[in-house]
Amino acid sequence: MSTSTPAPETPLGSYALQWQSANPGQSGFLPLVRGIEGLGARLRALDAAQLSVDAQYFLIKPDEAGRLFLGKLLVAADRGVKVRLLVDDIFTPRDDRVLATLASHPNIQIRLFNPLSRRVPAALHMLWDFGRTNRRMHNKSFLVDGAAAIVGGRNIAEEYFELKAEDNFNDLEVLAVGPVVTDLYASFDSFWNSELSLPVEGLGRQAEPAAMDRWRKIMQDVMDGNRPSAYARAVNSDFLRRLFRGELNPQAATARVVSDAPEKLNMPPGAEQHLAVADALVEAFLGVKREATIITPYFLPRERARKLMIELASKGMRIRVVTNSLASTNHVPVHAHYRKYRRELLHAGVEIYEMRADRRPGFRKRNGTEYMTLHTKAFELDGETLALGSVNLDPRSIEMNTELVLFIDSPQLSRQLRYFLGRDLPAHTWRLVLDERGRERWYFDGAGEPEVVRREPGASLWRRAWVGLYRLLPIERLL
Repeated sequence: MSTSTPAPETPLGSYALQWQSANPGQSGFLPLVRGIEGLGARLRALDAAQLSVDAQYFLIKPDEAGRLFLGKLLVAADRGVKVRLLVDDIFTPRDDRVLATLASHPNIQIRLFNPLSRRVPAALHMLWDFGRTNRRMHNKSFLVDGAAAIVGGRNIAEEYFELKAEDNFNDLEVLAVGPVVTDLYASFDSFWNSELSLPVEGLGRQAEPAAMDRWRKIMQDVMDGNRPSAYARAVNSDFLRRLFRGELNPQAATARVVSDAPEKLNMPPGAEQHLAVADALVEAFLGVKREATIITPYFLPRERARKLMIELASKGMRIRVVTNSLASTNHVPVHAHYRKYRRELLHAGVEIYEMRADRRPGFRKRNGTEYMTLHTKAFELDGETLALGSVNLDPRSIEMNTELVLFIDSPQLSRQLRYFLGRDLPAHTWRLVLDERGRERWYFDGAGEPEVVRREPGASLWRRAWVGLYRLLPIERLL
């Protein structure tokens, strides 16, 4: 049985209760900026878990990050920790034996959200049942002992945790304690108990006890340092060392959780009664008095969002959008249709910044060039509020998938994000402008001599050709 309130007999519960006593009515937040910090925080939390772990993700890949995460769940379950793992099925590996084997453990339950049939190939199933299979659970949360949570945009895969040799994702999460954790449990439980969440055992795959024993041996070798792994680098990151030395204290703030209900997937796309996240974002932007920044990897604003941004800009408010360029995006179809709205927004005074694919200090290089993709989903409002979670500003997030967002009223966290933006935007983004003839131009002045580009900077001819094709297809609602 999972616990949704801190238990004083556990290390995390004891810490959370002490923190809440010193900060009544507030929750505490620590940003997890680097991917390796996000992975290390999860692994350390799994080490500390004594009662329960509840994890909800859109995607878990069978790579090193996925193996470490699932392996640590197994280690925790062997100690008696009750584990619940809820995963959207669309990108779950088609070999379900790993999940079936883990679910055979008496302390582990695994459910798949809106699963595909295993009787036919996934592609065929998606074709004949497209209306259902195209609707997905995009929420991401990680909850331990009713005391601590990690929320943000990261899935469980190497690219989110700086473990790949190329094409890593830039993302952001928060480590949270306090009353907001209880609210996150309520959101998790609503999905766990949904009729769309089905036990993995129902897929008919047989567990492999020998495979579980091999996994235990591998994890022990990893933790003992006898097997090459990113484990040591993750659990001994500078952030975690400072945290355990008491040098980092959670920032106290009032916060609220907004999550779409799982029933959203049973309604027609865009059904007004199931747009909780979208409505909360609109309400927040209607309250903007000075400025707002939108950070979204996939930017495809519907008419309602475009009108709101244009209205705010017309009133003299500074509206900034930070998104991927054609060169940095991992979803070219989205970029192809977003392009249609750039000039309208720029003409209205909305600032648009696109990520350079080739400037990301600290990442290993591909053919001598560093590559990165923006994956952060965040909204900063008036230097007072930070909204962070799983939602992109595109039709799929707003109308079709379920999403989760934390609204954190914290000038300190907002200022921290602004600091990163002020430092990183000039160094890592192109700013789009319209020239005297209304043509789009990309400006970069973060490396000495200013640079001006007349067409999608850094994008290959092949990518530009795909953009031309995708723009002809009526697929905007499917993206």
